Amino acid sequence: MDKKRIVLMCTDDFAKPLSKYGFEVLWVLPFVYQLFYEKKDKVELSLKDFTQRLNGYKAKIIDFAPQYFIADSGFFCGILNRLKYITRGEMIRLWVDFIEDLNKRGIITIVSCVDDPWQFVAGKKDVVPIRRAFKVVKTHSMQFENKFLQWGQKVIYFPNYVNVNFTGSPTDENISSVKVTTDEGLKGFDLFFVGKMNWNRKIFFWRLSKKLKGLDYFFGSPEFFYTSRKEIMFDPRNRHHMQQLYGKSLLNIIYGSMGELLFQRTWGVTDRIFNIAYCHGFFLCDWRRHLSDLFNVEPKLYTFRTFEQCYAEIKIYLENSSLRKSLSDKFHEDVIRHHTVDNRIEHFIYDLEKLNNI
Repeated sequence: MDKKRIVLMCTDDFAKPLSKYGFEVLWVLPFVYQLFYEKKDKVELSLKDFTQRLNGYKAKIIDFAPQYFIADSGFFCGILNRLKYITRGEMIRLWVDFIEDLNKRGIITIVSCVDDPWQFVAGKKDVVPIRRAFKVVKTHSMQFENKFLQWGQKVIYFPNYVNVNFTGSPTDENISSVKVTTDEGLKGFDLFFVGKMNWNRKIFFWRLSKKLKGLDYFFGSPEFFYTSRKEIMFDPRNRHHMQQLYGKSLLNIIYGSMGELLFQRTWGVTDRIFNIAYCHGFFLCDWRRHLSDLFNVEPKLYTFRTFEQCYAEIKIYLENSSLRKSLSDKFHEDVIRHHTVDNRIEHFIYDLEKLNNI
């Protein structure tokens, strides 16, 4: 394919794989944060100053002359929550005008969206006008596909992927040879979960912890957790530690942040699944609609729909190490073959080529 240019206002995980497939990449996210935040927690610019900087940023993009511009929707949620002197309405109008101007110049604008329900709850709905200004939605889930199509947007399905390897973006060439830094004193758990602990997860894991007498467990985040241990000898924010704990723990629990009422209808699959499988760990996951499209394993073998079913399966798998190993081997094989960044980018580029007609 001809040399293409793309601006990334999102994770740099895509930069090296896109370059490998012939793209010239301009990764601007650090520049954007410094431009508007000035290394502070608040956006303290006046409307006039912010407008001038945004116009300067747009000029930088136009000078690069990209065919594509991709931005993460989480950035807009964050910046709208940190305004000091600018109203949210003023900020929304500026970003909408910015994106629509790129559209008029023939640049295909893409917003990367996880589609989790929290992005539509009260207080977040004002992000919607910004997202609607984009021509394309790149989504980890098909949950709101009809909504995007009603807004006249194209949809690119881009499932989550392995990202626990922080020596660089995993690729088909290096993913199998990555060496995990070991800590001989780091002991795995019987049951393990690390993630943000909102109300639903706190209740779920509190209930679970009350039933796990005699078992070694950790459920939580650096700020809030339940554990059977008197002292924690690892850092949940350290990816070296996570690599080891995912693989050393007998059973990793995955439970959606929105609770049982919503995960029954949810499509999105967290990257935690792929990270655990990459580390040769075993997991039980709350049921998601397209798990059968991602793994060559019957979902009934590793999913649960209720708290009671989760607890029953925990007891079964803790007593059956051979079954755990057999399934974790299959998960690992599927991840290496299908769920690396390179796999995702290859399909993504194919979809980008089709977008040239919009």
